Amino acid sequence: PVKGATYIVGAAPTGAWAGFAGRLAQWIGVWSLASAPAGHVVADNSKAEGDPARYLKFIGGAWISAAASDVAYGVTRVATTAEARAGASRGLAICPADLAALTYLKLPAQDYYVDAANGSDVNDGSAAHPFKTIAAAQAAVIAGGLSFSQVSLHVAAGVYGGVTFGASPVSSWRLALAAGAIIDATSLAVNRGRGVIVNAGATVEVSGGQIKAAYEALAAPGGALTAHDLSIVMSTMPACATVAGYNSGSVMIYGSISVSGSGATLCAAADRSVFRLGFADATRSDPLALAFAAGVAFETGVLATGGYVVVYPAVVTYTGAPTGRRYVANACGVINSAGGGPNFLPGSLAGLTESGGYYV
Repeated sequence: PVKGATYIVGAAPTGAWAGFAGRLAQWIGVWSLASAPAGHVVADNSKAEGDPARYLKFIGGAWISAAASDVAYGVTRVATTAEARAGASRGLAICPADLAALTYLKLPAQDYYVDAANGSDVNDGSAAHPFKTIAAAQAAVIAGGLSFSQVSLHVAAGVYGGVTFGASPVSSWRLALAAGAIIDATSLAVNRGRGVIVNAGATVEVSGGQIKAAYEALAAPGGALTAHDLSIVMSTMPACATVAGYNSGSVMIYGSISVSGSGATLCAAADRSVFRLGFADATRSDPLALAFAAGVAFETGVLATGGYVVVYPAVVTYTGAPTGRRYVANACGVINSAGGGPNFLPGSLAGLTESGGYYV
């Protein structure tokens, strides 16, 4: 061997090497044998620099990998940006620049469960251990500080207070109400008398169950709200819309929507907001079927006051005979019936345009 060459004696040596297992053997003209202290680290030059088996440490009378792990300190290397994003290895370090970049990545969609009867707000929100309130589920997601592409809140039958969504690390929320789930904000002490509120910076899809409130049952003051296949009860407060978009918010309703009760306005778009009743284009169709219970009455069915309402008559139908003015467009608000005509929207009285409003 070359002078200075150093080897590790194997675990079961024979012949002249017998009894020297695990020793360090160096050729200096003769073989010099040394015992390695616990924790001693050596490099195996037969392995490439990036090989996780290149570095060995002497522990418990044996040579094992010196690679760092979640149970032991050790040798590691800095992950490449691609490795950091892929999360492929737990044994690599992440540099500060890549760690900062990772805060902008979105984790896959997550599901949490809420059950007013059987849940607890100290649970983890799993199907087996649901939260008791929707607010606790929201708080747990946001407190985690992680970014999700979507979070679905599956809400079991029961009565719940109103809920407000704001800007958060979650790209979009899905509030899935089971049959028998009721969001009741008819008391002003509950979410300020509002059912589901979607503030600026939030995107929310609501479906199933029933929603009722003193003020808006569903509203998007700056946020993006989609609602489908649910039941709403008309808000009872004067000059209040049951479903509303304002402050540049957006609302879309489709699917099977049942409406009961009486109130001032059913749907409203104000302050540069956009409100869609159904949707259809060359590649997508989201029909809307409005079912009005007996006795539904409103002052105005659809209101555009500084906002824009678009109706897709090819995919919008309704049953029942609600009473009240079909529409009002004012303050430069626009209602686009897409050729549906002045009597397309539900109601018993003719619509009205005033103060620069348009119905087309």
